[in-house]
This record gives sequence, structure tokens and C-alpha cells, in this order.
Amino acid sequence: MLLAAHAGGQRDFTIEAISVGDALAAARDALPGLRPLLDGEDGRRRPHVRVFYNEIDEDSIEDRERVATDRDEILIIQSVSGG
Repeated sequence: MLLAAHAGGQRDFTIEAISVGDALAAARDALPGLRPLLDGEDGRRRPHVRVFYNEIDEDSIEDRERVATDRDEILIIQSVSGG
């Protein structure tokens, strides 16, 4: 819910991209309000944010030039802690 609140309430959206790498970049660019929550000042993803491409952790994707299809899915999850 926290991420959706910074995305104008959107929980799902569609992007167009040629490759896996382009899709991941477009997902970050599609909703600029999310960027401060996803990426630190150094431009790297914050450690408590996980990004998955078709259920594969983004960190383990080796072939970012692989062609993306209309059935591919990117899931962005932000960990929340507290007591």
C-alpha cells in the first residue's frame, strides 16, 4: 500500500518495452513518485526494495537484452518493519 500511495493509488500499470532491461527501466520511470522510495541518492536500489521480473529476482537476471512479451510481469515489493 505504501508504494501505491506514492503512485497515485495505482497498484497495476502497463508499460511497453522491447527487452527485460528496458521493461525494468520503464517501470521505474513510469511513476516518478516512486523513485525516491525505490532508489537511493546513489541511484542504486534501496536494500529493502525487491524487484521481480516474472518471479525472478532482478539481481539474478543475467540476460537483460532478452525480448520482453506482453505476458511478462514486474513486481515491486517494499519491506516494512516495525513492532
